[in-house]
Amino acid sequence: MSRFIHKLNKKANKLFKVTLLSFVIVSFILNLAAIILSKFSNLLFYSNLLFLLSLFFTGIPIFYKAFQSLFSKIIGIELLVTIAVIGAIIIKEYSEAGIVCFLFQFGYFLELKTLEKTKKSLTELIKKSPQKAIMLSGDKEVEIEVDDIFIGDKLVLHAGMLVPCDARVIDGYGYLIESAITGESKPIFKDINSILYSGAIVDNGDLIIEAIKEPYESTYQKIINMVLEASDNKSKMERFIDRFAKYYTPFVILLSIATLFIEFFVTKVWNIDRAITVLVLACPGALVIGIPIAFVAGIGMSSKKHILLKGGDMINNLSKSNIFVFDKTGTLTKGNSRVVNAYYYDITNDDKKIIASMEHNSDHPLAKSITDFLNQSIEKINVDTIKGKGIRYKDYLVGSLRLIKEENINTDNCFEKINDIISHGSSIVIASKNNRVIALFEIVDEIKDDSYKIISYLKKENKKTILLSGDNKKVCENVSEILGIDEFYGELLPEDKMNKIQELRKNGIVTFIGDGINDSPSLTSADVGISLGMATDVAIESAEVILMRNNLFDLANAISITKKTRIIAYENIALAILTVIILLIGLFIGFVHMSIGMLIHEGSILFVILNSMRILLWRNKNE
Repeated sequence: MSRFIHKLNKKANKLFKVTLLSFVIVSFILNLAAIILSKFSNLLFYSNLLFLLSLFFTGIPIFYKAFQSLFSKIIGIELLVTIAVIGAIIIKEYSEAGIVCFLFQFGYFLELKTLEKTKKSLTELIKKSPQKAIMLSGDKEVEIEVDDIFIGDKLVLHAGMLVPCDARVIDGYGYLIESAITGESKPIFKDINSILYSGAIVDNGDLIIEAIKEPYESTYQKIINMVLEASDNKSKMERFIDRFAKYYTPFVILLSIATLFIEFFVTKVWNIDRAITVLVLACPGALVIGIPIAFVAGIGMSSKKHILLKGGDMINNLSKSNIFVFDKTGTLTKGNSRVVNAYYYDITNDDKKIIASMEHNSDHPLAKSITDFLNQSIEKINVDTIKGKGIRYKDYLVGSLRLIKEENINTDNCFEKINDIISHGSSIVIASKNNRVIALFEIVDEIKDDSYKIISYLKKENKKTILLSGDNKKVCENVSEILGIDEFYGELLPEDKMNKIQELRKNGIVTFIGDGINDSPSLTSADVGISLGMATDVAIESAEVILMRNNLFDLANAISITKKTRIIAYENIALAILTVIILLIGLFIGFVHMSIGMLIHEGSILFVILNSMRILLWRNKNE
């Protein structure tokens, strides 16, 4: 039985939504005609008949939803309107009944249209998702549905085609546009072993690729899922309003009953008209939609600017955040580190080959610079990762000075050189074999242009900036001094960073910005975790905000959009509450009646909608 009711409700609600616009138009025509006829005393019967007829088009959906919510033990706005309409019919105020239902449904139509507009950028994301792919079957190219792709399938890409899933190039080369994923509009060259993201477009060239993820796990699909979930996830503010409405609605019913009896004791007249009007005018329509419609607009605008927010709470937290904590390598610096000096101590070519092979298996940004510098043939070896410190293979250790000290490696033969490198403000990686240092690598990493701009912006906004890094303290001091960062902490392990962030949270709302590679503990422990780019799955899972273009200054845009969104949400709340208060006061002193009150009430809903749409007019003023 419950399954049948569920299906019936689904079909009914779908029908009401499909017919909404045409029924609102018909209701408007009927109500307008009824108002004109009511001016003629001999046509009052036909006027009342048209008012009642209009209820068939705009009243039935309201009555059905009221019954539906009551059946689910929920007292909603529709129930208030239903009681008010039934009361109006009983006291023969047919015009009130017809006009109230028309205005209510017209307001609902405007709300739906606005939500459609605010979700337009999300809809565009879905439309651009790949639907078809060409599979290589022997020598033949066969068109298949994207959902039929499995890991290891070989696919063909030609100019103009969308990459159907995350894949690796196994033959051919070409230029791809990844703007849908990273925001980068320039074509990027891809050849054998290059990684392609789903949703990228082949600008020119022919490639054969191998699927490395199934379509539902691919980067583009994760972006879509994340944004859609964000628009559905309710923030604390929205949940509070829901709880408020749950208790407010019964309160309004009691207020209406109390009004009826109090007025009777005072005037000895049952003023049902006023009691019913209380029900209608006290409906918290603008209050209920004020926050969600603003937050959906904010999330939509952010995604349009290649900033992904995981929900309304992130809008609230980021807009109020006063402490901004940055990772260094790959976040404030370019991450394309290079070895400027290498110092060897009784090292062989075999040692260099093993060190290069070890670093090839590491995902740390400094590792690639050593592999490139040594330029050795790579062997497949299994290394043990020592989190935040380095890697081990048999008798070899490669990592930070901290790791070397903890492992009691003798550094007498290179002590002065280590201090010399640190004094330069360079990063240092040390390689040892059999408890003896065999190589020192001095590495420099260029600071991003965006780093100067974002730190400058945050200082103007009176935000505190902090640098947390696993690199040596001298490097952190140099970077902080160059950029003007307030505080720095070096030689930290991932858990040290996390503990520091938890300590900082006692003094304010903390936002952590990292590259998403080894910062997941910090991203999840901060009030707001922000990851640069879509390069890793951990970035999507751990961060609440993702700057897809890898442009650090997009953080300024994210702060600006979330601030505007939060202010507009509060404006909507204030307007909704003020409207109800003014209407009720106007009602009790005799200046407001049901029709004019409902018009003002629906006007407040329209204002809230239009006010929220201001977010869609946001323009970048930070650059």
